[in-house]
Amino acid sequence: MTEEEKQTLTEMHPLINALFDVSVEFVTKSGGFLPHGATLGAEGDVKLVGGMPANDMTTSEEVLPLLHEGLRQSTAVAATRAVAVSESVFIGANQEPAIKVLAEHRTGLTLALYMPWKKRLLRAPAFGEIQMVRAEPEVGHWA
Repeated sequence: MTEEEKQTLTEMHPLINALFDVSVEFVTKSGGFLPHGATLGAEGDVKLVGGMPANDMTTSEEVLPLLHEGLRQSTAVAATRAVAVSESVFIGANQEPAIKVLAEHRTGLTLALYMPWKKRLLRAPAFGEIQMVRAEPEVGHWA
């Protein structure tokens, strides 16, 4: 990772941390969650966002495109520095549940971060270490 990319990642930390915090809370309280996102403004302000289809009973497959479209509109605003989406996924050969946060910065840096977790009988879930990889943008369309 270049020095510029490290600085960009540091700038995105509040955005990434906010989504992991909310997602961990959802998993702890409900055992899962629907996709949700956030934007990072020029002043470092983080705004959480969600998408909701017309019907009350919904799935991730219905929410994710709405969320992407809303975040895509945010990228047209010059003050938006980065966007991110959190979703529940399964990773690895054992299909372990994980929280995935896909963070995209205006400069083009896109990272996928995964936090695996395990259910525990009569206790809060156990969360693992965050793994980070480069990724392709899903929201994109920066102005």
